[in-house]
Amino acid sequence: MPANTGENNTSFTIWFENKFRTPILIFKWCMKLKKRTQSLEEVVTEYAKAIRKLIKHVDSGRNWTEEQKIYSFMKGLKTDLFYAFWPLLALKDNSTMNMAIELTQRIKDNQRMHLGFTLPVFTPAPVMAPALQMAATFFAAQT
Repeated sequence: MPANTGENNTSFTIWFENKFRTPILIFKWCMKLKKRTQSLEEVVTEYAKAIRKLIKHVDSGRNWTEEQKIYSFMKGLKTDLFYAFWPLLALKDNSTMNMAIELTQRIKDNQRMHLGFTLPVFTPAPVMAPALQMAATFFAAQT
């Protein structure tokens, strides 16, 4: 078999994806990604690794934007991390998944440093609720 250039239908990658990346599996991975949340004892790096793996399964063509990846990561974060994290990320232009993970890890480390102090839960102002709902609807439609 010739080297995989991605240009012909006999390449190993195309055969492999057709054989082992069925529509049923893709649907299952999408549902897992949609429902995935960070467990109480799960550290940020473990959670991020699981999300990245699911994104890789769902988006084998690497077509997702960074915003879609960040949304998939942040929607399942523990509540205290999510509300501490999202206002900070909103201030940054051109955010990436790596930046989101690093920022979340820093927040968690800072919480641990202060003897178990957890940041107060930030409740978004009612004015922001429509924007958050619109963003959630947009990203949900992308999966």
